[in-house]
Amino acid sequence: MYGFPSDEVVKRLREEFPEGTRVALVRMDDPYSKLEPGDRGTVKGVDDGGTIHVSWDKGSSLGIAYGEDSCRKLSEKELAEEQPEEEAPQKINVLICEPLTAPYMKEIDSSLESLQATVGGGLIQAIYPFEDQVALVCNEEGKINGMTLNRAVYGDEGQMLDIIAGPFFICGLSEDSFGSLSPELAEKYSNLFQFPEIFVREGDEIKAVPVKPSVRDKLKTNTAEIKKETQGKEHNKSEHEI
Repeated sequence: MYGFPSDEVVKRLREEFPEGTRVALVRMDDPYSKLEPGDRGTVKGVDDGGTIHVSWDKGSSLGIAYGEDSCRKLSEKELAEEQPEEEAPQKINVLICEPLTAPYMKEIDSSLESLQATVGGGLIQAIYPFEDQVALVCNEEGKINGMTLNRAVYGDEGQMLDIIAGPFFICGLSEDSFGSLSPELAEKYSNLFQFPEIFVREGDEIKAVPVKPSVRDKLKTNTAEIKKETQGKEHNKSEHEI
């Protein structure tokens, strides 16, 4: 018999076996216990008598009595083996809508990083303006960050509800997350967003003007030329300042 442990021993046991520690039974001096060496459990605490109270995976709550029973902490390898394997991100088929570009289908990961990259990085925002079980996922800060205005979203009576800035995608909805867009809905929303839009102000109103392919190609070309020219001017300006 070890007797009643000292305060120093109890302190050491509490430091070695804090609450939440995963342990395996080494020995238990109790003929009525159904626990066997190797059984695992989670430490609930250490009392003033040095008993390590454990919630065993088998359902038992017998403690490890100081001086009579013993347990050990699980190794790093054993702890790693207990962790569930991370599931690979699910692949989903979505309809991509980019400024001045016709919609197209693409398979992407359902991971947050992939969703963010698809809408240009940063925070994502899901809105549900349609009766179908679909979501429109866009960049939450698209307008703030000055992304190109993409397409408008309209109400039942054709009124403009909002303008989406930057790339966005249309996806289906599963029970608890985003899912693939069905072929029927892919066709429906591809037709809905078939033509890119440019936006003009008329008085106090902002109006959307559909852009057909021939005009779209010219706009994209002109936009690229403007960017190239602007970059060239900035480069020359920098050289002049130097």
